[in-house]
Amino acid sequence: LRMTPEPHRVSITQIVEDIWIVEGTQIRFFAPPFPVRFPYQIRMVVVRLWDGSLFVNSPVQLTSAVKHAVDGLGVVGHIVSPNKLHHLYMGDWAIAYPNAQLYASSGLVEKRPDLDFSATLGDAAEPPWKGQLDQIVVGGSIFMSETVFFHRASATLILGDLIENHDPRIFSPMER
Repeated sequence: LRMTPEPHRVSITQIVEDIWIVEGTQIRFFAPPFPVRFPYQIRMVVVRLWDGSLFVNSPVQLTSAVKHAVDGLGVVGHIVSPNKLHHLYMGDWAIAYPNAQLYASSGLVEKRPDLDFSATLGDAAEPPWKGQLDQIVVGGSIFMSETVFFHRASATLILGDLIENHDPRIFSPMER
């Protein structure tokens, strides 16, 4: 487990009842055909399910501050990668939360044979969140598909990379 200490407070924002966004670190992502690495502020969504367990979608780097904040919300039960890019920190989360189940997006089981996935996400909600979160796999890209979720109680759509909202101030003029 490579959990790093974090000297500052973690940014966690409650969106609606039982749903939070946790801001992660910034990563730089290579986006062809441009010869630059674009800065992306990563974030994850945490949903408290009816049984009190937490559904963690697109886990961010697990720092001590992030772990403390998430533990304050409940017990992590489900760690989800909505597409093939959002797996980077799943191994650390699996070690920190050994009783949680891991869920893979299409193609991720082959990409991450080191992880023990409970299921590959499809168009039907998995039993632990059935009736609470609907899900559908959105394809159409030659690079990847993405599983998106809909929280029924709050009518909240949970997306990863399908639609992105970035602060334009983090990009250089060329990157914008």
